[in-house]
Amino acid sequence: MSGAWAAEMAGQLLGTPEGAVLDQVRVLELTRTIGGAYTAKLFADAGAEVIKVEPPGGDRLRSWSASGSPAGGDSGDGAFFQFLNAGKRSTVVNLDDPVGRERFRSLAATADLVIEDLGAGVVESMGLGHAELAEANQSLVMLSISPWGRGGPWDQRPANEFTLQSWVGSTHSRGIPDEMPLGVGGQLGDFLVAANAGALGLAALMAARRDGTPGEHVDVSAYEAMTTSFVVYAHLYAAYASEARTGATRSIEIPSVEPAKDGWVGFCTITGQQFKDFCVVIDDPEMAEDQRLSSGDGRMDHRDEVWRRIARFTQAHTVDDIVDKATMLRVPVAPIGDGSRVAQIDHFAERGVYVENPGGFTQPRVPYQLTARPVRPVPPAPALEKPTMNCEGRMAIRFEPRAQCRRTPSRRCRWPGSGFATWPRSGPARWHRACFPHWVPTSSRWSPFSAPTGCASPAGSHATTCGSGARLPTGPTPASAR
Repeated sequence: MSGAWAAEMAGQLLGTPEGAVLDQVRVLELTRTIGGAYTAKLFADAGAEVIKVEPPGGDRLRSWSASGSPAGGDSGDGAFFQFLNAGKRSTVVNLDDPVGRERFRSLAATADLVIEDLGAGVVESMGLGHAELAEANQSLVMLSISPWGRGGPWDQRPANEFTLQSWVGSTHSRGIPDEMPLGVGGQLGDFLVAANAGALGLAALMAARRDGTPGEHVDVSAYEAMTTSFVVYAHLYAAYASEARTGATRSIEIPSVEPAKDGWVGFCTITGQQFKDFCVVIDDPEMAEDQRLSSGDGRMDHRDEVWRRIARFTQAHTVDDIVDKATMLRVPVAPIGDGSRVAQIDHFAERGVYVENPGGFTQPRVPYQLTARPVRPVPPAPALEKPTMNCEGRMAIRFEPRAQCRRTPSRRCRWPGSGFATWPRSGPARWHRACFPHWVPTSSRWSPFSAPTGCASPAGSHATTCGSGARLPTGPTPASAR
């Protein structure tokens, strides 16, 4: 199923024709890993309202850079954080504090989906598991990402990207013999897990919207998601390889990424015919006839010689010339672009694959295009919230109700504990109370606040003036909601 097709179908169930695909969806993001943040980004990119819940001091990725050193920039946030969190909103909640946990429950009561990756059993230990949150919001979907999944003797075992790659067997045969094993770079496992989690989270949302059934708890195991994509099929390799190459011996593909006159070029010669054609590309047909080098194992055993013969040609020619020649001979080939070159490759430039982030750097756009909606400019990532206090000395969290209760004829809406309702086309005051009996209007917007204890509400006003001077929207609570 293509990403664009899935997005169009999701739009039919979750969005509106004139809006973004998921503009009827609110997501509450409680993540600390790249995989969790990217899962939420998939929803934000499709137009969902994503509220990122950060701990006091902010998400650790705000100060993370690729080198592991503190991030720079005018905003104080690293480019990777800005990429992962573009278009999201942010609030700081201290989940170690009972008041903070209660605030999180209040936010979850207005959400369609909660994404969390704190680890198996962590949110449950704080009373924030799916069962507890669903008491106030029966259609809520929770998406939990953890290294091993919930249940089983390993669900509390620590793991990271590299150890999971080792467990799925990915490092078994990757690398130079007698040297350290190599993992697949670029946090690929985190992004792979996010792709799986995002698809299942969307499917659960669609099911809840379509059938009106209670929302599900989706349990995603990073290990299980990585197994099918990182496996190197060692058992098949052992069945066909020579006896000397079986066991724990590692190897790398030759040819692979090779130096050119003005950059780097990548080859992939899986079949024997592709390697013979590659030898024609590099003007070395004699190498194709050398029985020592006819197999990947043989080229690995004589890798220094093979690398010299390859470089003798590639370092004398440009990337474009090499790609053109290899393409004519149907040898799988690609230019290898670095940060300064990849956006200039003609195909990517014509399709507008790379776009500007408001943070001052270039990033990939969403990897799909929809026929009825143009690609949106990249929005900025949220700044770290500056606390605003209510009259009880508690931090106020200001978010509007879920977007799906906009005034749309015959669209169903829900509120905590009350299932579904359909409102008539009869005016803002009537439909807003039909959808949200707890919520009141403030300047044509809606907000899930009521007056804190000890605050005075002026007669006829929808605002409460607190001792600190802050104004919180309030209003009379209907009898049906008391």
